[in-house]
Amino acid sequence: LMGARIVISAAMAAAVALCMCAPGSHATRAGSLAPAFILSSDMGYLPVLDCAGTCSPFRATPTGPTEDALVIMARAGLNTVRLRLWVNPSAHTLSGWPNGDYTYANLTSVLALARRAHSAGLAVWLDFHYSDVWADPGHQAKPARWADLDMDSLRSTVYNYTQAALLAFAQQGTPVAIVQVGNEINNGMLWAEANQSCHAGGALYKPGCQADRWPPRERSHAPRRTSPSSSSPSLQSGRPTAPAGNWPVFASLVSAGTRAVRAAAPQALLVIHTDQGTGLGHPGGAAAIRHFFGNLSAAGAADWDAIGLSFYPTWGAGNTTNLLQLAQIAVDFNKPVVVAETAYQYQGGTPGQFPTTPEGQRDYVRSAIENVRALGPAGRGMSWWGGEYYATGSGAGWTALFDEHAVALPALMQGWQ
Repeated sequence: LMGARIVISAAMAAAVALCMCAPGSHATRAGSLAPAFILSSDMGYLPVLDCAGTCSPFRATPTGPTEDALVIMARAGLNTVRLRLWVNPSAHTLSGWPNGDYTYANLTSVLALARRAHSAGLAVWLDFHYSDVWADPGHQAKPARWADLDMDSLRSTVYNYTQAALLAFAQQGTPVAIVQVGNEINNGMLWAEANQSCHAGGALYKPGCQADRWPPRERSHAPRRTSPSSSSPSLQSGRPTAPAGNWPVFASLVSAGTRAVRAAAPQALLVIHTDQGTGLGHPGGAAAIRHFFGNLSAAGAADWDAIGLSFYPTWGAGNTTNLLQLAQIAVDFNKPVVVAETAYQYQGGTPGQFPTTPEGQRDYVRSAIENVRALGPAGRGMSWWGGEYYATGSGAGWTALFDEHAVALPALMQGWQ
């Protein structure tokens, strides 16, 4: 499809434009700091790879000088960096992850990385995980310090923590442009501990919590996906239903975060993020998105600006034209859509729409951006996942934007303009 013009029907384009400009929509929300079209990469692990900026291995070309990867990104056309924030990562072993130094994602370290991003001319997208370590559809452990709080105290803590963190960014001169309340929260967030009632946390599909079952699709920070089931009630209707089960508890925790964002960062774009864009390659994938965001809004958490979705071809998202399904979802919710995570391998793994070569990865970037832009005002942009992980690969392939020698790949230098 590279080079081909992507067209949404005239009627759909008009509906999307009308939707995005309706009173109360993001387009009329004063003073958003987010770029008009977000071109981003998650770079949270960078301080580990470059000694917090003092020993960068990154180069724009094989024979060029070493530079800050953020400077290379900005020169290549990206305008935003996405940074994850963990509450107390020194306690990460309580969440079942391998031992290691995860303090690069504590508030002090992330503030320092935001200063580097600001110096490079990049906007900051802050991703609150509300955990001491990775949060995703299969892992949403409470921070250890919050584990025994009652629900009222937990909501207050979410609010106060979110507000304080955002104020810290503003006070150092790096106000956050995009705020993500939770990471891939389609199965809820801040899950209750094993010895607690399910309702002591925000899980959606755990024993004692679920009202209608959406099959959990577990993923660690190395994505793993299973296919959605077409027999799921949420896929059959795709319509918001009266939220039952633990939806009200979950929504109250999300609302605690969103209220804090409005108080501390009123000019930021507020994103709610699930992994469900990866389901767009399967029948009923769009219906699952409607199910989640419809129930979230109906349960009382409706004050947010954009739908954020992960979209991984390796794990089921399929062709980049599947992104065009998001046009109607934007109309349905009167919200724009941003691809919050995506990646494609430049070597290894199984080829999909494009070859698993440096040029194939570049063409994937171009095609994905082209399809998001084709949504018109409903498409707010795209963020790459793990752009900095130059020395890391897996059976799913190597997906960084720098090769194994830390040299910028064509996907970075030629894909984003």
